[in-house]
Amino acid sequence: MTVEIYEKLKKILEDSIENRKIESRDIYTIIETINKKALLMRAWCLENLNKEFERFCTDFETMVSLIIRTLTYFALNKAILRQLNTSDDGVGFTVRHVLGIIESFWKLAQNSLLLTDGGALCRVLKPFQIRYSITLPGYVIYLPLALALPLSAMSYVEIIEAF
Repeated sequence: MTVEIYEKLKKILEDSIENRKIESRDIYTIIETINKKALLMRAWCLENLNKEFERFCTDFETMVSLIIRTLTYFALNKAILRQLNTSDDGVGFTVRHVLGIIESFWKLAQNSLLLTDGGALCRVLKPFQIRYSITLPGYVIYLPLALALPLSAMSYVEIIEAF
């Protein structure tokens, strides 16, 4: 990694500690920079396939994976605590949808009828195709939670509340 990446990581962590709020675009910029460096390094490692650099390349891959995973968890944690300002970037888009799924699950657990096989009744808000059927707005359908929660987060369905 370059000094530039470490400086950006340091700035995000300091801003987070001092200001409590962070910007998703800052996290996305770091991930984008790391991605470019990682692709260049992967290409270099593929060209230099010998025992001398094998451990170096493996350690680099491990470090990149750890940094990106940590940044992703950090962004989600900040978003859950309402301390992340989301932009229209990859991080903001992803965080908004994951939070939507979490919010849908909270609402479902509190206010909806969970069926014994792990599904819920939903009202269709936007048309979509599922299996061999097309659903239209206004339909009430049964969906397993694995489909109901993401579709609810994307505003395709509304999970029907019992109370």
